[in-house]
Amino acid sequence: MRRSHGGDAGLLAARASFIFIAGRRFSIPLYGTMAHSFVMAHDSEAEAFETFARANPENSALLLDTRET
Repeated sequence: MRRSHGGDAGLLAARASFIFIAGRRFSIPLYGTMAHSFVMAHDSEAEAFETFARANPENSALLLDTRET
């Protein structure tokens, strides 16, 4: 929570992680877009998109960043 943007952001991230794990474990459909931090955690946008698409083959929405198109 020290590195989150405000006190609530850390709690919301923990909640999102809990929902994600429950969805995977109990086959609950999960929806949403990939986080900017997910892209930044990879060496390239292409690598992040490929990783995200492989993890979500039935439900992938890839967002392009307008900062460096």
